[in-house]
Amino acid sequence: MTSPPFATAITQADLEHNPHPHLHRLRAISPVAWLPILNGWLVTRYDLAVAVMRDDSTFTVDHPGFSTAQVVGQSMLSRDGAEHLRHRRPFDPPFRRQAVDRRCADSTEEHAQQLLARVQADGKADLCRDYAAPLAVRTMVDALGLTATPIHSVLGWYAAIVDAVTRITLGEAISPEGKQAFAALKAALLPALRAAPEASLLAAAGAANQGISADEIIANAAVLLFGGIET
Repeated sequence: MTSPPFATAITQADLEHNPHPHLHRLRAISPVAWLPILNGWLVTRYDLAVAVMRDDSTFTVDHPGFSTAQVVGQSMLSRDGAEHLRHRRPFDPPFRRQAVDRRCADSTEEHAQQLLARVQADGKADLCRDYAAPLAVRTMVDALGLTATPIHSVLGWYAAIVDAVTRITLGEAISPEGKQAFAALKAALLPALRAAPEASLLAAAGAANQGISADEIIANAAVLLFGGIET
């Protein structure tokens, strides 16, 4: 399998600033292409991506170059098959819809109403910056039992860890700031993990005690935090 010449010319800046034209071209001409800038294959067509994701006997996420795992440790994102299930299993019951609704619906609605009131008072808003982003952060803070931690601290750790992951992807070593940020996040999460199961979704996952260590639960909690904020 070969890649079209234009794929070798794609830069990190192309992927960061406006990847869509490049991804569209790859999808049309070479939906499975080797990108030197990533030192890996990029799959851009949906059906092929689904096939890759579902075939853990041929493809794997358990790779030493996986940048997120280098920062937060092994998690459900960096394991396949039975090991993936071992990491994921404690989080399944507390993060199902009914359980999430029971624990988070009222507080999420309250936060949403507070943000909407602020938007109405200002008369204008950037919906992402002023509504969606702070609602996502506050919701994840509640879910992980970090309510005693200032929001700006959580966002600072998040930004430093994401930057560390990005730099590793570019071939750099993990930054001291990234290490410090994850250590601080872990220190904040450990008391939440050890709280009563009804205190948070994270505490409920920890109480399940299904063959997973505290460090592994913290790594998965970090992944949930990033996913909840980023998406």
